[in-house]
Amino acid sequence: MEVKATPIRQPDTVAPTAQPSPSNGFEHLADAIAEAVRRVSDDKLTSPLQVHRYLAEAEERNYVLSTKQLAQILNQSNSSLHGWNRETVRHGFTFVRDGMGKFRVKAAEGLQRRQ
Repeated sequence: MEVKATPIRQPDTVAPTAQPSPSNGFEHLADAIAEAVRRVSDDKLTSPLQVHRYLAEAEERNYVLSTKQLAQILNQSNSSLHGWNRETVRHGFTFVRDGMGKFRVKAAEGLQRRQ
């Protein structure tokens, strides 16, 4: 049996070492972080009255809001809402628990809404 050996030799040109490019990991990570920050910034309320507008609409349409949704509207943490009683008054509205992790928004007693 005859065995032929082929010598290993270096190529005539040496490939440059890999340089970070826009398609490499750190750039993607930085882009993802920037996008996440932008989304969070876009979700912030743009007007102090926006809270009242959202709550008035939820009351008017008789929406049931999740803890997460209500916390986002009120700019509070979910855990702060978990500590609320069955009925809690804030911002001129009464928030009534409607099952586990759900709230209905009602006008606070004694307050009248404009029609």
